[in-house]
Amino acid sequence: MEGPLVIILDDLHWADEASLNLLLSLSELAGTHAILFICMLRPDKTVSSWDSIQTIQEKLEKQFDAIVLEPLQEGQTNAMLTNLLGVEGLPENLRTMIFEKAGGNPFFIEEIIRSLIETNQLIRENGHWKAAGAEAKISLPNTLRGVLSSRIDRLPESSRHVLQEAAVIGRLFDLRVLKRLTGLNGGLEPHIQYLTEVSLIEALLGEYAFRHVLIQEAAYESILLKRRAELHRQIAETFEDLHQSRIEEFAPLLAHHFYSAGDARSLKYDQMAGEKSARLYANAEAATHFRRALEVARREKLEPDRVSQLFTQLGSVLELSGRFDQALEAYNGLQSFGKEQGLRAIEMKALMAKATIYSIFSQMHDSNLSEQVLKEALEISREIGDIAAQARLNWNLMLTFLFSKRLDQALGYGEAALVMARKSEDREQLAFVLNDLCRLYTCRGEFDKAHASIREARELWESLDHQVMLADSLGSEAEAYFNAGEYEQSLEYSWRALHICEQINNLWGQSYDLMLMSFSYFENGQLGRGIDAAGRSNHLADEAGLIASSISMRSELAWVYAYCGAPEKGYPLIERALQVAEVKQPAWKSFPLSAKVRMELLRGDLPAAEQTTGGELLQATSIPYARYTIFVCLANIELASARRDFAHALSLCDELLAETAPLTRVDIPEVLRWRASALVGLGRSDEAQRDLTQARARARESDSNLHLWLILSDLAEINQELGDLSEAGTNRAAARQVIERIADSLQEVGLRDPFLNQPRVRKLMR
Repeated sequence: MEGPLVIILDDLHWADEASLNLLLSLSELAGTHAILFICMLRPDKTVSSWDSIQTIQEKLEKQFDAIVLEPLQEGQTNAMLTNLLGVEGLPENLRTMIFEKAGGNPFFIEEIIRSLIETNQLIRENGHWKAAGAEAKISLPNTLRGVLSSRIDRLPESSRHVLQEAAVIGRLFDLRVLKRLTGLNGGLEPHIQYLTEVSLIEALLGEYAFRHVLIQEAAYESILLKRRAELHRQIAETFEDLHQSRIEEFAPLLAHHFYSAGDARSLKYDQMAGEKSARLYANAEAATHFRRALEVARREKLEPDRVSQLFTQLGSVLELSGRFDQALEAYNGLQSFGKEQGLRAIEMKALMAKATIYSIFSQMHDSNLSEQVLKEALEISREIGDIAAQARLNWNLMLTFLFSKRLDQALGYGEAALVMARKSEDREQLAFVLNDLCRLYTCRGEFDKAHASIREARELWESLDHQVMLADSLGSEAEAYFNAGEYEQSLEYSWRALHICEQINNLWGQSYDLMLMSFSYFENGQLGRGIDAAGRSNHLADEAGLIASSISMRSELAWVYAYCGAPEKGYPLIERALQVAEVKQPAWKSFPLSAKVRMELLRGDLPAAEQTTGGELLQATSIPYARYTIFVCLANIELASARRDFAHALSLCDELLAETAPLTRVDIPEVLRWRASALVGLGRSDEAQRDLTQARARARESDSNLHLWLILSDLAEINQELGDLSEAGTNRAAARQVIERIADSLQEVGLRDPFLNQPRVRKLMR
């Protein structure tokens, strides 16, 4: 790029998901290049673009500025009327009517004035505008659409028909299509010129467009329904003829016009457009197309397999866009359809899809319902002798038990799924089972089995050329290495996975891989890199629907900011995480709440921490990974220690170690440090020294610098208390070295000084 660049995006409220994804990616350039993005959209919180703009605001922080256009006040409206008309003394009733009906919208003000002029309620004399009469009773329709309809009704008949037929094409319209529709050919140009002169349409980039969407809507609604349908059919057939070599590109338009015409040909184009949108992760658009295609397929009584396919496609894209309640509605429809048709295989397919909704971490998560539905489907699969379905159902039951922390039952179903998958010779299903067995083995602390399972899965994904799952398998192996405390290996596999996800534009995968990378960077003390990766993961997560990053990653990043001496950067993240949890997964509120408690205790604000918990112990979620349990439970332990209730803190530490120490090597040194702190509070310093010595060995073994300097510092204090001054000095010196490495890593994110200026760090560095 040779110089500064301004990119203007108008009417962003109409943008599709693919365009919004592109904007989110490009917006990151604003931090490193001289680029100004000007995005104009309505303040409509129900459209996708609103969430995207909020994400960009969070990402860019001080580089983002919002200009909210409030409605014009009465004085501003008066000034606009004076500037437009050169009239200062309009009758009060006329001025009041304009103010009330326009609602402060400048476009509405202009249109009302045009209507008043066209109806001779405003007249021009001696080069100036004036009201027709100060006492005249002036009336207009109650809505702007009524004003616009009145303007359209007053057009010459031929021009009105041209405007109406253009409105059926769309807000933007191609004159080639309009010529065929009107049959005017060479006689069309005078009408276009006239409609342009009266400011109803305007030339735009080689096409013509309605000056405002409300003008198009008013013109469209003035056409009789039967005539509208016929026009839509003619437009679709014209598009088919004009764009025979680009049918897929024009499939959305063809689908829209055939569907509006009530023509069954819309099914073909809606399915084509839906599949293309799904490939581009434009899931909201895909859902619209599949829903319409399904409606037509059922109306036309197509074969059951085709209807079943459309139900499944609709449910899948609704899941991917996070609309799990609507996806469940689609699968319920599929189940009812299967029963109506007496087709048990379709019923089973619906039950399997419903179980997926209940098993994943969304607002619909219900492990009991998932288990119930899967077992019902498993019975059907046995009844009809479907080995492949039995493999899938046992696999789904494995996941259901895994994500409700019933690891032994999960293993039983997982092993049964593996046997069935090998027997069915379905290589893709076998790969899925092996992929998730890796996660199960990781959660059980059986890391060698996890690696063996995922490597077999990866060979299958490579042979199947399944890039999404190939990246996921690399991420699964990164998880296994991370939980084993092997952070460098975890980073290597996360980078490989991220590279694939970036190539295929898989935003969910990118967010997931960046989250894994941030975990490893945090643990080994590369906090600057971890903060960068976590921030990028959060921004992608909101768009892609990865709740783990939207909630837990934000919470952990907030705590890291407080750990670095910058809690003010963390609290907005906590609030955002709580908002996401409230909407998408209320059971996960314990993450931001526990992070907030730990942050407040780092600041020494015990009353605020107690207020956050409401006097209750925070409960870990059903996520099976031990580190998530530890993160929440540490808040309870730290709070008990701050209250000097050391016996309770010690009990909580023992319970947590009993549950998690056999399953992971991550964060165990930190739990041991807090156990030692409780023992010191109880006057049992010898035992505390043993715990801290063990914690030091574990932290060094896994290169966990995040906790190591604190462990060394605590150990030095106990060495001093017990009279071992030499060992105390050695541990303090080692702690300083770790602090320097962490501080150096924070230079790139501007947090070196806040970290070094914390009281405990300053004391140790003297």
